[in-house]
Amino acid sequence: MGFSLLIVFMNLAFSITLFTLFIAALGLALYFFIQNRRLKEQVIALTTLDEITGLQNSSATLQQVELLYNTAKRYKSPLSVAIIQFPNLSEFENYDAWLKKIASLLNETLRTTDALGRVSFDRFLFALTHTHNHDARAVIERLTIKLNQLEINQQHCPAFIGISQVTDDISEYKQLIKIAENSLNLAKSSATNQVQYAT
Repeated sequence: MGFSLLIVFMNLAFSITLFTLFIAALGLALYFFIQNRRLKEQVIALTTLDEITGLQNSSATLQQVELLYNTAKRYKSPLSVAIIQFPNLSEFENYDAWLKKIASLLNETLRTTDALGRVSFDRFLFALTHTHNHDARAVIERLTIKLNQLEINQQHCPAFIGISQVTDDISEYKQLIKIAENSLNLAKSSATNQVQYAT
């Protein structure tokens, strides 16, 4: 009887040990899974996000614009693209603060369905989905007012905006962006208009 009871206790202890080892192994596997997932997220963030603003970087923004362009063409839905440039940004010692404030303003103004990213040192690009020309103008007008009110240490940084829209004549997304760039250059060369729409 005593020996049988000893065997039972030994089996029970062995089972508990196996269960403990199983739980420990499961916990360890879960830990490595979470760590691996976090590492992947960090790698993705490093390759798609702008370090200063937290917005999408140039390559990620262009990929999204290409996707939105293809969708707009396929379903014949409106799409507007705008490029904003701050030519005097390099003159400010605290340009990082400017970049962050501009990014925050753009995020507040645009919808989550719109594409937004920093595409060069002083340029931002955004795409307005399902937005006709007159609706795009309303968004740009609101944005322009906010940008004109933007100040840091009582300093103002002028902004110029060029806008293009998907039409039947445009055959690829790069052409859409190029037209926005041409409009931006016209805005910068104009003595009166800080915003230029493609015609």
